[in-house]
Amino acid sequence: MLSRLLRPVLSALLLAVLVLATPAAHAQEDEEQGIFEQAGPLALPFGWRTLSQACKQVGFDGEQLTAVRTLHQGYRSSVRDAMTKARKANEKLRPMMDGENPDWATYQKEQMRVTAEFVKNLDAAEKTLLTDVEAVCTPEQKAKFTLVERARRREQARVFTIAPGETIDPGALLDSLNVARTPEITGALTQWEETTDRILLERERLLRKIMAREVELGPDPEAQQKEMKEAFGEFRDISQRVGDLNRRTAREITALLPADAGAKFEREVRVRTFPRIWGESKVTRAVKVAKARQDISAEQKQKLDDVLAAYHAEAEPVNLRWAAAADDKFRTLTADFLESMGIGEARDENEPFFAIRKERRSLDDKYALKVEAVLNDDQLGEVTKAEKKYTEENEGREFIPEFLPDLGKDFEDKVAEWKGEEEP
Repeated sequence: MLSRLLRPVLSALLLAVLVLATPAAHAQEDEEQGIFEQAGPLALPFGWRTLSQACKQVGFDGEQLTAVRTLHQGYRSSVRDAMTKARKANEKLRPMMDGENPDWATYQKEQMRVTAEFVKNLDAAEKTLLTDVEAVCTPEQKAKFTLVERARRREQARVFTIAPGETIDPGALLDSLNVARTPEITGALTQWEETTDRILLERERLLRKIMAREVELGPDPEAQQKEMKEAFGEFRDISQRVGDLNRRTAREITALLPADAGAKFEREVRVRTFPRIWGESKVTRAVKVAKARQDISAEQKQKLDDVLAAYHAEAEPVNLRWAAAADDKFRTLTADFLESMGIGEARDENEPFFAIRKERRSLDDKYALKVEAVLNDDQLGEVTKAEKKYTEENEGREFIPEFLPDLGKDFEDKVAEWKGEEEP
């Protein structure tokens, strides 16, 4: 369980974007997700939602979007062809791992080549898609086509992040809250998109350089570790520049919004910066489940509201200190990831980040008991199940410190989105 949950995190920290699972693990995983994980962020498919929203920004009408939808289906077919080719190539490598003396070194080297070829095929399919979509543009729209290319780079970047705030998209967040864009907000977003894109281009060049070096070095742990340490600082700095820019832009936009909209926007920015600090907790989930029951009385609902209000009031200053400690923790992140993440003997429980986390978890336990005290036995049974489910869903995530994003979930959600997009 630990290795599976840590695999996306360690891949980010170590920049080992190529070989993320053993053959046995792949056999147990979904075929599509396994191949995408094997290849990393450079092989994330271009989603229809991202493409269609970007085309709307460019100014495409309904007829143009229908044409682009058809082009995207052709792209999906090319992606599936590349996946089939990679799967068959991986299957041919499996005998190397059979028997009492598996040839892991040769297997890993050949799998790296399969992965590199898979990425190359997906790059070609994406290049064809973008060329064909641009051909649908009017002359005026072509001048804005860079919006599509930028949206694509942001889509790829947000499933391979390590910095606080790196997953924030201020424009998409405004749209999700149905907030109108004033000229001032539009100007701030335009500047943000242009600056972000320049940084993401640096990031993409670095990842492609790392991929090429991984294939060149082959399964040489010492050489790969040396390469990783040399590249990690650059990758961390790029990630932090993106995260800092996103958060700074979000603050600028918050100041331009009406009070109510600004408060909602700021809350969402908090959650997306540190989702496991500001997001759902076992206390908020328990209250939600309890209040949804038909047999909850008005008096019980009021008591639950009072408990939740007290919990938020007490948790707010703790969360603020925890988020500040998480920021400090990330800024000291090094290529010695076990020490930086605080795994095993490397963890100093007196360090502010870990001490405050312990304080918050104790607070959650205290208020979970307060929620339970409001309920009768029948009601408590359902809430207990919800708490157990919450614990199961987060099993192993104690090894993923809250100063890092939930990389595994981000990647899984994006692959699920790709698989869930309906055929026309």
